[in-house]
Amino acid sequence: MGKCGCRKHFHRSEEFQTLSTKAQVLSLQGKKDEADAIMKEALPLGQVAEVHQYARQLLTQKKAKEAFDAFKLNYDRHPGEFTTNMGMARDIPQWVTIRKRLPFFRKHSPGP
Repeated sequence: MGKCGCRKHFHRSEEFQTLSTKAQVLSLQGKKDEADAIMKEALPLGQVAEVHQYARQLLTQKKAKEAFDAFKLNYDRHPGEFTTNMGMARDIPQWVTIRKRLPFFRKHSPGP
């Protein structure tokens, strides 16, 4: 393995994909609790884009609280990333006020 830890990073991504696929199958079988437990295990293994996409998927399923938790986890792990800031700013459910969203927009907006 190289100094960058590339294999470890790639392996973690594979684990996320495997676990999220398993969770999707369980969900389709009506085993929602098992699927949710597996995704909680998978989320810390996902890359920025994977977790962001999963959170957006939760929004389309009208699971705003779970989506917020995924966006927040992603942001906490990668606070300087454009994707995580936009996830927190744009995709936070409506019950979070715009005042709380503005700092995330400002991090990546052009200067005055």
